Order: sequence, then structure tokens, then C-alpha cells
Amino acid sequence: MKIWQKIYFEKDGVRIKKYKFCGITVLREEKASITKTLNILGLKFSKKIHSKKSLSDYQLFKSSEYFDKKWYLQQYPDVAGAHIDPLEHYIKIGWREGYKPCKKFDTQFYLQKYPDVVRDDINPLRHYILYGKKEGRLINPDDRPSYMRKVWRKLFKHRKSRPFVEQHQAQIVAASKFFDPEWYEHTYKNSITAESNLAANYLRNYTRDPGPEFSSKEYLLINPDVAASKMNPLLHYEQWG
Repeated sequence: MKIWQKIYFEKDGVRIKKYKFCGITVLREEKASITKTLNILGLKFSKKIHSKKSLSDYQLFKSSEYFDKKWYLQQYPDVAGAHIDPLEHYIKIGWREGYKPCKKFDTQFYLQKYPDVVRDDINPLRHYILYGKKEGRLINPDDRPSYMRKVWRKLFKHRKSRPFVEQHQAQIVAASKFFDPEWYEHTYKNSITAESNLAANYLRNYTRDPGPEFSSKEYLLINPDVAASKMNPLLHYEQWG
């Protein structure tokens, strides 16, 4: 069961939040922070209401580079004034208010960019540490180039390594269940020579479809970071998708 709930409505031209916390109903203006509201009510966090999930988040975030206690207190004086553990605040309330755990991780940006995280109702920082970082997801608007682009830039730093890398990539594509060589050859026969390696040809022409069950353009549309990196969509799907 969620410990909080928000319902918006208009009253005398002011947008109001009807906010429920642990069974207590509070009305407040939309811009008022949850922490400030709890302070007014005299409510404090209790260590007794820790769930296994929040304990796991606490340990995960505390040992990571993405929570800056000093920066968080400076950025959000309402938390400092409440005399509560800033990390516990972020886990229970802060991320839902769009608070950043550190300067470089933008909570609101991450939730807006990745609706699957919102759908799963998971703390965005937890998602990034456990899954997003491996998938090359972005953590703020200035996070360019993406993680994948940095990786491939390192791989292509030395030209001698490029043929080996391209050969390895072609093998990954060729082994994919979504790559249909007969369909690909028939569909793009006018631009393929008899000597062409079909998988390598698709790697170079990544806006084409590798088969009838995989749309490259649609994948790039759903994942703009992949499109920005100019990485082959099927290759990205097989390695990180």
C-alpha cells in the first residue's frame, strides 16, 4: 500500500493538492512541499515504518556516487529544517516531489524521459543504478553523448580494431532471431551485391528493417538516445535492449 496519495482540484482559483499520508488527509497549495506540510503537522519519520524496499534503497544509495547528502541539504532547506535523514527523505518523499539526489542526477528528467519507470512505480535512482546505467540511459538533459556512444568511441579509437569490431557486430546481428537473411536480401535486392555480407550490410544501413518482425525506425523513435548515438538498433537490442 502506498504511504502517500495526491488528488488535484481547484478552489477559489488556486490549484490544491488533497494529500494523504499514512491515513492523514491534508489540503495544501500545489507548490507547497510535502516536507513542509509534515513539519506543520508535527509529523516526523519513524524508523519503525521502514519497509524492506526502503532499507534496500537506503543501502544501495548510500554506497553509490549518486546521493550527495551535503548538496541535498543545501538545495532543499525544508529538509534541513525538518532535522531528518536526507537520504531517508529522498527515498520516501523526495523523489516523488522531483527532488534531485545529487547535482548530476535529474529525477524529473529521468521520469519524463522513461515512462516505463513511472509505470513500474520504482524510485528512478534505484532503476538507474540497477538497470539504467547498463542500458545507457541518460540522467540529465546535458548527459551527452550517451553511455553507448562513449563505449563505441573508445572501440573505434584505433582504426586497426575497427574491422574486428565490425565483424563481431555482424556476428551478433546474424545470430539474432529478428534477422531474416532471405527476407532482407529479397526486400533490398536492388542495393545488395551477390558478394555482400547481409548482416554487415544491415549494420551499415541501420534504418532498414532486418526482418518482418523488427522495425528499425520504430525502435529508434522509441529510443532517441540510440538514434543520437547512430548505433544499429538491432545490435543495441541484442546487447542492451
